[in-house]
Amino acid sequence: MVTLEQLRERTRPFQTSAIERGAARKHSLLWSPPGSGKTLMGMGIHRALDVQGPTLIVGSRPALSSWARQLPIWLDIDPDQILHIRGSDGKTIKERKWKSYKDYLFVLCTYEMMVRSIKECLLPHSWPMIIADEFHKVRNRARSAWLNYKTLECDAEVLMTGTEMRRGAADAFTTFARLDKKLWKSYWRYVGIFCETYHNGFGQEIIGPKNTKRFAAEVERMGTWYTKADLADQMPTMNKMFLDVEMHPKIENIYLRIENDLYAELPSNGIIATPNEMTALLRLRQLLVCPKILDPDLPYGEGIEAMLEIYDEQPHLAIYTPFRSAIPWIVTALLEHKIPEESINVLEEGISAERLNEKVSRFLKHKGVLIGTIQTAEAYSLSTCDTSVFLGYDWSWDVNEQAEDRIRRLDSSSDYVNVYYVRHMGTVDEAVMENVIMNKRNVNRYAAFRKRRIS
Repeated sequence: MVTLEQLRERTRPFQTSAIERGAARKHSLLWSPPGSGKTLMGMGIHRALDVQGPTLIVGSRPALSSWARQLPIWLDIDPDQILHIRGSDGKTIKERKWKSYKDYLFVLCTYEMMVRSIKECLLPHSWPMIIADEFHKVRNRARSAWLNYKTLECDAEVLMTGTEMRRGAADAFTTFARLDKKLWKSYWRYVGIFCETYHNGFGQEIIGPKNTKRFAAEVERMGTWYTKADLADQMPTMNKMFLDVEMHPKIENIYLRIENDLYAELPSNGIIATPNEMTALLRLRQLLVCPKILDPDLPYGEGIEAMLEIYDEQPHLAIYTPFRSAIPWIVTALLEHKIPEESINVLEEGISAERLNEKVSRFLKHKGVLIGTIQTAEAYSLSTCDTSVFLGYDWSWDVNEQAEDRIRRLDSSSDYVNVYYVRHMGTVDEAVMENVIMNKRNVNRYAAFRKRRIS
């Protein structure tokens, strides 16, 4: 295994600083944007502490796939020294031979498998070191992932995330509670310090941030917090642009009927009826992303037409949408546009880690098009691609940014990356984006008082 000195020769100054802070505190937070090399920094902290014995790494399936691929490369270890516990290999949990974990340097396990294994008393509760990747997935204090994770003990620990707070400080409670168990035992005491609340008749509702300066100081005390502004000169410049389009008259007529009457007649002689305004909102969003979701007899829509125009200018393209039901129609539109089938890479929901690596590798090597949902765009790098198109948005700004950052990496082949959001003016597209921007502003108030660590 490589030494810390050998690893430092391959890290950048900001990564070296994060490694030193993590090793000094032993139980630390590593909060850094996607594409900034958190995996490498986590390995650096591991080597700086000279961990003896197995290290447990928990995370999502794509994240663990990245760890399994990078550990042998960066640390020069045999892949056989990594135990990658998978939940879909056909074996029962009792056949996974946890008793042999001491024979490995690293044990990789998803949060779901961690919960199952703890319940079955098959996962050791004490470890020399734990690395919790994508710790934002454990933000809900009432879910089993947190309730089981907090029972684990370790001599050293790194909580890693590239996703900022979705709702503000409330999302960071589990991080604070894990790294300072004595100070942050009570959730409502924590909320009372960092969040503005009011009583809505049923209970306390969080409406905004409070004591942002103290919050930033607490995060700095617990570890390293890099924002995108900190690393702006380290990573490619991102240009975000709206592609404003107008609805086809036929689609506009259906849109207005659903918006006003909650139902509409379709070209196929069918009727779409929505029982309430929330369902109507969903159908309106689907209609704007790809009308064929609602009726195959409808046209592809102006959004997909705009996407095809971008492809003609930049044939190495990543395409994201919030609706997986739109993906088959996007593929069909690409094929009708005379794009070879072998150039189209679709990341289906629930795709295995091996299949994900295979498709991403093919996309990076042979260019072409990659298509996936916004919600599952995490833990993989599209470093050779500099253009992505979003057909619709997710309600959560952090989910959109995770997908955006697939093409904005430290090792990107371009100094500039372009992100296009298709927007239908005067429609629910504007309402969704307004909600996304408002939530982002609230979170930015917490980051305003933190110390910049990159000059």
